[in-house]
Amino acid sequence: MLTGLGTSIKFYPAAMALSIAPRQWLRFTIALVATATAALLATFIPFGSPFQYLTKVLIPVSVGNAAATRDCFQNSTPLLFSRLVGGASFSMINSSGVWKEVTLVPWHLPWLAQLLTYLTVATLFGATVWAAWRSGWAQPYSMSAAFALGALVPGDVYTYQFIPMLPLTLVLVLKAIEQHRWGIAALAGAAELVLISSPCALVFPGLWTIAGLAIFGVAVTQAALFRGRALR
Repeated sequence: MLTGLGTSIKFYPAAMALSIAPRQWLRFTIALVATATAALLATFIPFGSPFQYLTKVLIPVSVGNAAATRDCFQNSTPLLFSRLVGGASFSMINSSGVWKEVTLVPWHLPWLAQLLTYLTVATLFGATVWAAWRSGWAQPYSMSAAFALGALVPGDVYTYQFIPMLPLTLVLVLKAIEQHRWGIAALAGAAELVLISSPCALVFPGLWTIAGLAIFGVAVTQAALFRGRALR
């Protein structure tokens, strides 16, 4: 029910449905739709149309506008590709403390950046469902993986909005230590070192998104560890 309530306000709680076993989908979906609808009506009817909020606010925020200039505090999967492939510029602070426009690449292929974004987002959703199934729908692993989509899917993500990566990182590191998978723990730790640095202090602010994708990718490949025993 709380997930349904959150769905009406933010994107990522809705993704938690991906972590629920199929036998629970019907009950979960009914609760999700009923609670989200009630929350939408109670919250937005006095102030405007829920449909307008959905089409003018929620969907545009989720998709993002790669053509618009963003600063180094904004990082997301769409922005990663728009900057590295699409040739989009962004604002960054130089050593003198002055904001300046930065363009990383000389080419401009926005169509390819958009295609790569769609393919990556589709892969993220598919990988979440596969990992949840592979783990035997183990909790809190599968829920944490779904929750992490809140940092990896939307078009505009500020630094504080990477918090959804934290549960998956903790679950992954703790399981790696328990299973004595020190390489996995070290890799997750290295990615976390990136996330505790200001993106504007890095060589490329998109390293935040790359670190998040790395943690997610490692967690997905190790899904079997979260069963009672690893699959052979």
